Amino acid sequence: MGGCRGSSASARPDRKASLAAPNPYSEQTEAGASDAVAPTPSKKLKSRHVTMIALGGIIGASLFVGSANVILSAGPAAILSYLGGGLIVFLAMRMLGEMAAVRPAVGSFMEYARVGLGDWAAYIVGWLYWYFWVGVIAYEAVAGGGMLNAWFPGLPAWAGSLILLAIFVTTNLISLRAFGETEFWLASIKVVAIVVFLGAGLLFAFGLWPDSTLSIANLWQHGGFMPNGFGVVVSSIALVLFAYFGAEIAVMAAAESEDPAKGTRQAANTVIWRVMLFYVGAVLVIVMVVPWNQLPSPDEIPPFAYVFSLLGIPFAEEIMTLVIFTAVISVLNSGTYSASRMFAALSEQRLAPAIMSKRSKRGVPVAAVIASTAGGLVATLVNFIAPSSGIYEFIMNSTGLVALFVFVFIAVTQWRLRAHDAGGAGAAEAQGLAVPGAQHRAHRGGHRHRRHHAPLRGRARAGAHEPHRGRRARALLADRAEEAAAGPGGRRARGCVGGGGLTGDDATAGHEPRSSPVPGRVRSRSGGRRGDRAAGSATMA
Repeated sequence: MGGCRGSSASARPDRKASLAAPNPYSEQTEAGASDAVAPTPSKKLKSRHVTMIALGGIIGASLFVGSANVILSAGPAAILSYLGGGLIVFLAMRMLGEMAAVRPAVGSFMEYARVGLGDWAAYIVGWLYWYFWVGVIAYEAVAGGGMLNAWFPGLPAWAGSLILLAIFVTTNLISLRAFGETEFWLASIKVVAIVVFLGAGLLFAFGLWPDSTLSIANLWQHGGFMPNGFGVVVSSIALVLFAYFGAEIAVMAAAESEDPAKGTRQAANTVIWRVMLFYVGAVLVIVMVVPWNQLPSPDEIPPFAYVFSLLGIPFAEEIMTLVIFTAVISVLNSGTYSASRMFAALSEQRLAPAIMSKRSKRGVPVAAVIASTAGGLVATLVNFIAPSSGIYEFIMNSTGLVALFVFVFIAVTQWRLRAHDAGGAGAAEAQGLAVPGAQHRAHRGGHRHRRHHAPLRGRARAGAHEPHRGRRARALLADRAEEAAAGPGGRRARGCVGGGGLTGDDATAGHEPRSSPVPGRVRSRSGGRRGDRAAGSATMA
């Protein structure tokens, strides 16, 4: 009857309104949009830039020098420390990659924390991340200034630090492409050095290098594989995380590349073998070639340089010092980029002064670059002016805790967004970026929360059919609720879902039956049938 059509029509606008709620993955940023000037395609990062940033972006002096401290503490079991830290970084990068696959953003996890948890989370994680990289800028500037002073005694260390800060703030101010090109060549040097180290070191450990003998037994001799116990191995993971932190830079850079989707896949999918090859592989070579308790302190000679000297390579220490200096200035360059982009993203969300989000014609957030460098400059000057104040040491020591805190925020944000949108998770899964072992929870969470969120744009994307199924199932439930509310006297006419044939106005209008002849089944637009399983899953909505 007409009542059936009228009641159904009056109910459906409410269901459509509920489906029109914003998707947490595809929500658009309003704050600061007018101030942001996106780089043109000719000024964006090329694929080779993102590839090399993904390969060498996390390789710093903490590997070439700091790995000795981990080995001296944990012995050969330092391999497990680097594996444990690598697992944490791998999961964090896959979570970040899954979110970035659906919504590439320069603000990266800060933006995702805002969407998934709220402005308070974006404020905390954004400012902590900026603080971390400001501290790293100061640390690398001090280290680089000290190395320049060793080469050129007439140049004070503080002056060398200021020169390096001036060089790389200029590099980042010129253009995005200037940063990418500089980082490409610096990262290339680091990658080549590690590949040569791994190849020569393995030959030496297996007795295939001239004047070498098989030395693999160093892994379990000299007190055993884990001479200082498992507790030291676990506590060393904190030092390892500081060395790994920075892997997310590649995801941030991919958002400003010519092909953000491809760049995100490269950054997220290559992190596991980067960790295994560059960090775990390098530590494995060191503990096989050198007995762990005979490794010199890094203050005397870096472990990489010591291994090269055992190989009989001339000028090994000088070569590795140059490589370490390259790593220092590379991290200084990428740290300036990361801090400035996070500062600009905070400004776009009105969590920082508005001027920080204003970009030049080349797409560079000039004020954010200058302010971030100024923060690093202050910390650097504190080290030289008041070395006994403890301020510089506090900044350096707190950065490791900040790194762990950021990883926790990434995990919580990804869990929250995945629970609210199985369609977004499906799109990430189609690109090979889904977090392993989380697919079932995603679909279950999607059914539970999908009533509040619209499906992702683009039905052709993998996983987009799931929200569509949820909408039809919800329509079935709403129609049945209307029928129950009408009571025995208002039995719905055949032609409404759950009814029989066509009667009344529907019959004279020539409408086709909407229901399947089999009770409990709903006929889709294409003529196929979705069975009781679809209706059953709808009861979870």
